[in-house]
Amino acid sequence: MGHSADKGFFKHKRSWSRRKDQLLKDYLPPYLEKVSHRLKKPIVLVDGFAGPGKFDDGEDGSPLIMYKLMRRKSEQTVPATLLAIEQDPELHARLAKLFDGKPAIEVVHSSFMGQVARLEELAACRTVFLYLDPFAIREYRLADLGRVFSLVQKGHSVEVLINLNLLAFVRLVAKWRSEVDRGHEGIDAEWLTQCAGGDWWKAMADGRSTRDMANEARSGFANTLRQYFNEVCFCDVMASSRHRFPKYTMVFASRSVTALELMNDAMAGANRSLSKHEASADAPLFAHVAETPAVAPTEIIIERLASPQTRKALRRAVMRSQIGNWLAKEINGEIREMLKSGRLRADSGKKTASDETVLSLP
Repeated sequence: MGHSADKGFFKHKRSWSRRKDQLLKDYLPPYLEKVSHRLKKPIVLVDGFAGPGKFDDGEDGSPLIMYKLMRRKSEQTVPATLLAIEQDPELHARLAKLFDGKPAIEVVHSSFMGQVARLEELAACRTVFLYLDPFAIREYRLADLGRVFSLVQKGHSVEVLINLNLLAFVRLVAKWRSEVDRGHEGIDAEWLTQCAGGDWWKAMADGRSTRDMANEARSGFANTLRQYFNEVCFCDVMASSRHRFPKYTMVFASRSVTALELMNDAMAGANRSLSKHEASADAPLFAHVAETPAVAPTEIIIERLASPQTRKALRRAVMRSQIGNWLAKEINGEIREMLKSGRLRADSGKKTASDETVLSLP
């Protein structure tokens, strides 16, 4: 959380915050292992809105979770450090005290956007993972972060996991439209363009419903990130089963399709590992998991197999359609059952398939 967070937020951890924590716990260990062995470059984990590091009730905050995962030496063969950024003076003081004397961490008293130039330097020579969980959507600007993200196209490794509040963004756009309609300038226009990484958001405001605007915002942010990253996926988290809109949306972006598979399984694992503790009607759930029956991905497999493709490509297409709904092994398992039943056909003629087996509909 960034400097705008009410200090009361850190008295105790909300259940929906544990979803974000679990994503970090499930994703970072395999990420650290893979990038250290494949890229062999020093790794920097960045918590852009670090908060105090620990909640008043004793639960670990995101920087402490990331630090503990990073310090498991068995999971990487290259140096790894954590850069924890916090703007609020009181929260920064608590964070600095928590990590005082500990190795491989730097605690910075700054806004996140104030560190973009440094992040650009780091990304040019290190492997970088950005975790951005701001209290307010105003606290980051994709337009400026393009300086960091553009390094991906030059062969550098940057990944980002962002907590995006689509409803807050929609409300700001609606406010801007209302001001314009009353003959005012709409003072947030420049900021909205900076935040969104372009002025695509202006088309959202023309008489559409809130839900339609949220869907357009999702598409707009996705298109902005796809200028830099091959893989961009969104996963909604609901604060209540009665709510129409997600509490927040976790957005993941990477150049690597392997990272897509790792994040898919991390999102699925985060949902399932916490579901036992969140069985009440008010429990937060990943939106598509909450709304989709626990059934096999049979129909989606058929939809995605418009033309012959390998099992690997098909599995990844299913993941992109509903990220975090099924584990990779579950998608492979359903493909195997569909081959056995004759609903799919393998180019080998066999009833089994490897990742390179070409599949088609009969």
